[in-house]
Amino acid sequence: MTLPELVDAQNISAAAAVLTVLVAGIAAWIALAQIAANRSQAREAIAMDTHRQLLCLCIERPELSSSTLMLKTLRRKTFAGIEDEATMTPKTERALWFASYLLNTIEQILESNPKDVAWRKTMTAQAGYHRALLEEVWPGWAEHYGPGLRTFMRDDVGLPS
Repeated sequence: MTLPELVDAQNISAAAAVLTVLVAGIAAWIALAQIAANRSQAREAIAMDTHRQLLCLCIERPELSSSTLMLKTLRRKTFAGIEDEATMTPKTERALWFASYLLNTIEQILESNPKDVAWRKTMTAQAGYHRALLEEVWPGWAEHYGPGLRTFMRDDVGLPS
């Protein structure tokens, strides 16, 4: 092999090595982008399913779908004292469990999609439908939930933590 042929072979070999590294880098970037997209889709699917379950519950039990209907069903003017064991009934207990379910739903959705403005607005609306009940129970319940939900309830819903 002559010197010019050797130099050409080395150049081709070096170029092939650079090209291989470049292709591997692009493949790695594509794989990471796909993983991120899959995670985002999974979070959105969880939020959609969680919200769908809440909506189904409200459709199946319309008396739980808002504070207004809850008060009518419970034959109360306010939720003051709803947690009082002396006046507890299966209906008031159901309302309290629904409030817990609602808060858990909001927390799950916000944790899985923390930067999604649309979900935040949707959850603010959901909390708003039940604001009268939440105003009564949230002060005693706030410590049982994570900091993200406490911040949301303070900043977006306007209830103290």
